[in-house]
Amino acid sequence: MKKIMIAAGAALTVLTTGSTASAEEATAAVAPVPGEVFIDADNIGVHRAGQAVITLAAVQLPEAGNYLLHASLDFAQDDGTPRKAGARCDFQLPNERLVWYGMQTSIVGPEEEGTLSFQTAVTTTAPGPVNLKCYSFLNGGPDVFFNHATLTAQSVPKITRF
Repeated sequence: MKKIMIAAGAALTVLTTGSTASAEEATAAVAPVPGEVFIDADNIGVHRAGQAVITLAAVQLPEAGNYLLHASLDFAQDDGTPRKAGARCDFQLPNERLVWYGMQTSIVGPEEEGTLSFQTAVTTTAPGPVNLKCYSFLNGGPDVFFNHATLTAQSVPKITRF
């Protein structure tokens, strides 16, 4: 819609016309503001022995660009067996299959809890979801219970690599 402002003495009047924005304007992606944060927080999930990777959190990025990704969670082996639990988590970027960034692993003993916290700076090639994927990496290992999984993506203007 177009707005027309008319100054009448000391007052300002705004009139709205009946026209609408073009289809191109309406469907254009809104670019993230540098520093804008996208978050998916406090998720839980269970990775069962022999199961494929599970997605614990996902954030939808509005466009390709530079982002600082951070994930944190805790996990435990809680099935009452004397086996250790090993957890691995990775970031999966939009439009990328089996390409992992920021991988982190940890192993804990029976009835113990572990934590993972990691971050990486990435340049995405497309808009879409960034997924936090996790699984138990011990062969035939126990079920792993993931708690408080949080994923954040912060838009940054530039990434400089050395």
